[in-house]
Parts: sequence; structure tokens; C-alpha cells
Amino acid sequence: MKETIPKLPYTGSEERYNKWEKEPIKVVNAIETVAKEKGFKLPKPLQQIKGSELTPNEAVDIDDKPLLDPNCPNIVFGRPHAGEYIPKDLYSRSTDEAKKSLAMVDRGTDIVFKSENIPSVGTKISRLVVDPNRAPLLEAEIENPAVLGKVLWYQGGFGEDMYEEGKEPTIEEVKEIVERFYLPYYNAMMGTIGSLADRRKNEDERILVLDGHSFPTSKDLQYVWNRYKIEKPEEMSLFIVGDREGESCDEDIREAFVEALENNFEELSDEEREKVLKNSKCKKIVGVNEYLKGVHNVQFYGQRKEGVNALQLELNENLYVDENGSYYDASYDEENLEIIKRLVEKTCLDIDPILKNKS
Repeated sequence: MKETIPKLPYTGSEERYNKWEKEPIKVVNAIETVAKEKGFKLPKPLQQIKGSELTPNEAVDIDDKPLLDPNCPNIVFGRPHAGEYIPKDLYSRSTDEAKKSLAMVDRGTDIVFKSENIPSVGTKISRLVVDPNRAPLLEAEIENPAVLGKVLWYQGGFGEDMYEEGKEPTIEEVKEIVERFYLPYYNAMMGTIGSLADRRKNEDERILVLDGHSFPTSKDLQYVWNRYKIEKPEEMSLFIVGDREGESCDEDIREAFVEALENNFEELSDEEREKVLKNSKCKKIVGVNEYLKGVHNVQFYGQRKEGVNALQLELNENLYVDENGSYYDASYDEENLEIIKRLVEKTCLDIDPILKNKS
């Protein structure tokens, strides 16, 4: 008999919250662990924790210092797919084939979408365990059937079973892990958005949620490209801006963001431009709604009637990842990471006057 799909709320009770805070879960860094077990040469982990356990609070990476500045931009960065940690119990139940998927993150986003000037929210939990860019229902219907994964992935990025037969997480386990790690990310995002909304000086001011992602173009990810119907991933744009074809963001904001991003890229020095383009076969700077149009987050946070807009920004990992023919033989170019980080931040600061109705 099929178990009932849980109708998970967006707010947990204080009793449940306190329970999870008092019961930390043992975790492992999936990138580090998989690299050792499989002999992969993966980019270095970007996240560290004290000890080997995580509580809900510790799993959410909130940088709200920019909110102390009265001139803080009306922008929030989200990093939903940067998480590197997986509960040790779930890791021990995963299949050997799943290790390749467990090693996958949106590489570099934990660097690029952090800023001293813009508030941000990230997670340390792997998207394969809790995916903040999926609806918090185990079997939520997704309009685009090509989109991989649900709130907890049962199949990996190559179509493989994530867990050994008979050891799959139960409905109750999914509900508990979503309560532990999905809701805190959601609450942190909503709290940050709310803080910016409360300080608006007039009703015309708008807020932009920039959901930060990245995509590889590795040849050994053909299963992924087939799912998304991408014939030539190596020719994908350097940046892809998604708003669900105008659903989640006002047109003037999207157009201003794209224009600023293109201009700022062109204004890089010749040396910087040559450096970040060394691995790229694509000359197009920004694509709009090309394949990657945005999933749950832009739809959920992009409430235009309330003055809250959302864009998904996908970074082509060729800009700052050096691969030796495989996704699993790669390293970061740290100088390029910093160039792209500055580029994204400057683009956001350039359009803030439009959000604040000052242009």
C-alpha cells in the first residue's frame, strides 16, 4: 500500500524545532569522502564545520551583516545547491553508483554568491538530501519532467538508484529531514527578504532574490544533457538568467540585470577576460531562459504583486573550473572565482537604484 504523501507546512512548531536542535545529526562531507573512496580528483571542499555533527541552525549559512548598513541593496543571494554535507546514516545506505551524484554540487556558488555588501543565505546540506529548489513534498509534480530530483532525491544525476534496495528513506524520514534542514533555509530566506521589505521607504521599491546556481559542461554528464535536451552543452552561454519566461521578475529588472552583466563582463580587462574564457567555446555572454529557466525558488519567492522579484542566475563552470577531460578530475581556478564574484556583485549594485526607484 502506498504511503500518504506528507503535507509539509512551511513553519514547524517550536517543540519540533527545539527537538531537532537538541539532536544533531552526524554528517560527512560528501565531496571529501567520495574523492577518497573513489579516487576522484574533485575540486576542494568549500565548506567546513566544527566536529562531525550538524543542527538545523548550524546547517544554514546566513550572512546578514549587510543588513546593518542602512544603504544595503534590495537584493538577497540564495545558495540552495552549494551544500556538501550528507547525514552519515544516509551516506552508508547509498549505492556505490550514487557516489558520483553525491559528489556533485553547484561548484563555486558558495564563493560567488557571498558578498560583504549583499545579504545571503546558503545551506551546508547536499541537495541530494534536501533540495531547497524543489517543492517540499516527496512526490510534488513538476511542470518540466526533465528537471531532476525532488526534495529528497531517490534517483541520482545519472538515473541511478540513490539507496540500496530496502534501505530507501521512508516517508517519515523524509518528513523529519525536511523539517530539520529545509524549513530553516526557507525561514532564513523569508526572514532576510522580510527585513529588506520592512525598510522600504516607499511602496514602489522592489526586492530581488537572486537564486545562485552553476552548471558544468562536462562530456561525461551526457545523461543530464539528454534529460534537458541540450545538444551542445559546451556552447551554452557564460551566464543564464531565468525567470520562467517573465513569471517571476518584472521585465525592466531582468533587462537591466542582463544589460549590466554584459557591460561589466565587457569592461573586464583584456587579461581578465582572456583568463576566464580559457576553457570556453561559447562567445555569448548572457542567455535568457535558455534551458535553465528556474525551478521552485523563482516561482515561490518571485511574488511580483508584493514587490518581490526573483531571478535564477546560472554560472557556466568553465569560467572558473579547470577539468582534465572529466567532471571527476577537476580543480578551481581561484583567481577566476574572484573575478566572477566581483562581476556578479557589481552587476547587482548597478541595478539597485532601479529596485529602489532612484533611477
